[in-house]
Amino acid sequence: MRKFLSFFTVMLFAVTFANAQIKVALVNDDNVSSIEADSVYNALVTGGFTANQFNVNNDTLLYSDISSYDMVIWYLGNDRVGINLWDTVTTPGTTTFYPALQQYYDNADGAIWIDGLDVILPLLVQTNGNSTHDYDAVTRPVTFNSGDIIYDVLGVASWDYESHTDDASDGVPQLDKTSQNTITTLDPIQWKWSSLWRGDGWTPVSGAVSLYEMGPGSYAGAGYTSFHKYVNNGVTLYFSSIRLSVLGNGSSVVQANIDDLVADIVNDAVGGSSVNEISANNIKIYPNPAVNSTIINLSKVNNASEIIIVDITGRTVFSQDLNGQKQVNINTTGFAPGIYNVIISDGKNAKTVKLSVVK
Repeated sequence: MRKFLSFFTVMLFAVTFANAQIKVALVNDDNVSSIEADSVYNALVTGGFTANQFNVNNDTLLYSDISSYDMVIWYLGNDRVGINLWDTVTTPGTTTFYPALQQYYDNADGAIWIDGLDVILPLLVQTNGNSTHDYDAVTRPVTFNSGDIIYDVLGVASWDYESHTDDASDGVPQLDKTSQNTITTLDPIQWKWSSLWRGDGWTPVSGAVSLYEMGPGSYAGAGYTSFHKYVNNGVTLYFSSIRLSVLGNGSSVVQANIDDLVADIVNDAVGGSSVNEISANNIKIYPNPAVNSTIINLSKVNNASEIIIVDITGRTVFSQDLNGQKQVNINTTGFAPGIYNVIISDGKNAKTVKLSVVK
């Protein structure tokens, strides 16, 4: 027994040390329940991750505040009216994320997890020039297409359902783990209440992995996705409509459920990689897609020795020995439009990431 406990202690220390190398920025964008994000922060601390919390409701969040983090969790909670996630002002006619988050996404600095209720609805209201009183007048389904940030970035093909509004009852009782979900252990997801109001249900785009869907089978909105994973442009993005901080058993908050779900998603997002490993999470390519040039940033990799870029036929179009160089600027004007494999090697191991070139 003593030997087993010693082994367990060593393994627990090893996991805690590995998690401590993972840096997570928690952005509180819930101006309705300002303390809710604390439960998510506590889960990060319990998981042994290095975490900091930012309040975007009271302070301006800068790109420099979050650029060094491996993951950003953007928590909106129950704030359907005053959220800062969507920026429809900076570039008129175009919707982007809050500027700091948009730059984090564009530079593929790390993974992103967006969680909250009514995440999609405020954008539809804002872009249509409606007042906040028109929120429930938006009918579903709403279909999105390539070129829409909801489609391209969030990975949502159509917004199909809103609990309580569409079910004419008390809301969705639970979310059931899908057969595609090999990431998390929590099943089902429930809340401190018997059901959840304003939870979104949607159809993911092709390539997105549905993790949880509305349930049980008898529920009117059963089968619609409420939590998925979407990997695009070198960014792993999780989108959920679960109000993470109030997970429970139908009568009270269960912090252990929050702890388990947060740890599972963060570890999946960062892939257990740490500084010095050649992993997709540590290789940053931006802009991607590239037009005239792109930058390959290896500041989180200390042992890479060579970059090779090949086209879809296997022809090498670029190669360079690094000699300790952490950033390589590549002129892509001579590249034909298409998808390229960027191979980063340390002489023994290699990792391949995708680069898209457009004209």
